[in-house]
Amino acid sequence: MKSGFSALTGLAFLVGGVRAVESGTALPVTILKVEFKAVPGLIYNRLGDSVLNVSSPAGTQSVKLSGTPYPADRQYWAQLVPVRLKLSLPTGSYSVMLRAKLFVCDKRRGLCSVQTREQRFQVSAGRVNRVTLTAPTLPLNP
Repeated sequence: MKSGFSALTGLAFLVGGVRAVESGTALPVTILKVEFKAVPGLIYNRLGDSVLNVSSPAGTQSVKLSGTPYPADRQYWAQLVPVRLKLSLPTGSYSVMLRAKLFVCDKRRGLCSVQTREQRFQVSAGRVNRVTLTAPTLPLNP
């Protein structure tokens, strides 16, 4: 009598963003491209560790964000550079959570704050999936 384990021969799932393998064939690559929408008057302090965390069934990935220099002061970024990640997902549609910790500054007021932006959305395995995050506005009184 064969065990339930032997029925799964040829099916292996590797966790943590490592490519899953089914019957010796690699899964199609799923790409997640995250873009950041610029907000007028808002810049990013490059001395803070702005980070994007992506949680999916393939695991959690963290990426330190970078940006393009702000011309008036190299201590800041004018905008953030898009992030491109690979996810190892079997065929289907999956819920993914993005959580960005951003060191933002209002250049007109000269005020800075650490803000968190979260967004949940669906990705389709084996495709390029795009999402745009808008930086939160600073909750400061004029």
